[in-house]
Amino acid sequence: MSIKKKEECLLKYVGREHLKPIGDVVKTKDEFRNNYTKHDVAVSIVLPRLRGSFQLGEDLRRVRGQMEGECPDYYYKTLIRIFAYDLKAKTSLNTFGWCNERAYKSYRRIALECNIDVYLIYCLVSKEKPYAFLNEIGHSDINWDVIKKIGREEVHNKNPVVILEWKEGLP
Repeated sequence: MSIKKKEECLLKYVGREHLKPIGDVVKTKDEFRNNYTKHDVAVSIVLPRLRGSFQLGEDLRRVRGQMEGECPDYYYKTLIRIFAYDLKAKTSLNTFGWCNERAYKSYRRIALECNIDVYLIYCLVSKEKPYAFLNEIGHSDINWDVIKKIGREEVHNKNPVVILEWKEGLP
């Protein structure tokens, strides 16, 4: 499939994914704000390094509830390559590779349907405000093997998690 066809498929997929609340939120308003502030640090680090990136869909920071049919944050395109990616700000290297299972399943569907690589990109940020980048970037390919699954009862926000292999640097 050509890069143009992959891009068309990706945009069509994102366009038909309707935001459907599927549950109540476990996180507090402050936890949401802190997570998005950390995410913004990751964006400020990765986007300049992946020139040719485009945002996918809308920013969901004002939407309350868990959403069905998640999509990656961005896609990257050059004349010879295209891939989608989701940024994950992490406060510990021990959580590089972690992805909530709902998002993982959605990203796998996108990868299969559009024949496109989908990556999770992790940026290590400080635990305390003001959040800062701590010079560690890693990534996982959504098609890499799942190392472990963690059930909802073991996770603070009650979202089951899959843990993928990860490598240093950007894809």
